[in-house]
Amino acid sequence: MEGRPKAAFVITRTRPRTLLSQQIESALEEYGLPALAAGTTERVAHPRIAVERRSVLDGPHRMATAEILALRDEISRIIHDA
Repeated sequence: MEGRPKAAFVITRTRPRTLLSQQIESALEEYGLPALAAGTTERVAHPRIAVERRSVLDGPHRMATAEILALRDEISRIIHDA
């Protein structure tokens, strides 16, 4: 829609393969906004890196880095597909 900002949910800190993680997307559908395919899972790396005042992009945490890069790429596609 013209003039309306693009919006989507980012699902974070999920626990894969749990009933709750399966229910989240369907619960969010009630709001009329999509959920990004990319998101983050509950990883020790995220708070550990925050305490160290660094970014997961700077550390050895490959899975956490991959999640953040996937979010970046998906958001970038949404922004540029105007």
